[in-house]
Amino acid sequence: MFIIEKDAARYIHEDVRAVVIGMKLEPSTGGCHCSPVNITGSYIPVLSLGKPPENERDRYEVQLVDGVEVYFPADLTAKQGCSEIRIKLKRFLWFRWLELEGAKAIASYS
Repeated sequence: MFIIEKDAARYIHEDVRAVVIGMKLEPSTGGCHCSPVNITGSYIPVLSLGKPPENERDRYEVQLVDGVEVYFPADLTAKQGCSEIRIKLKRFLWFRWLELEGAKAIASYS
């Protein structure tokens, strides 16, 4: 399910050898007032270095990929047309960061 590109794996190994994929709510405004169901936002997959806090680890599944522990919510899936979720390293000047590619966002309804 997960692919970690080589330079991303090296970057992660410099730190704690673990990443967390969480879901962050991005609120949405608008929608059709005539509909009984409105989209209130989307849960967007976000990636961070490290492990989840000890008291929250039961909310995540974990998979070992290239020596990296990947913590992720059980309902995380790949986008339609993608067979995997990829972790990449991006660079600009002296800045480096990880990006997630292929993970599906989840709509939130009211």
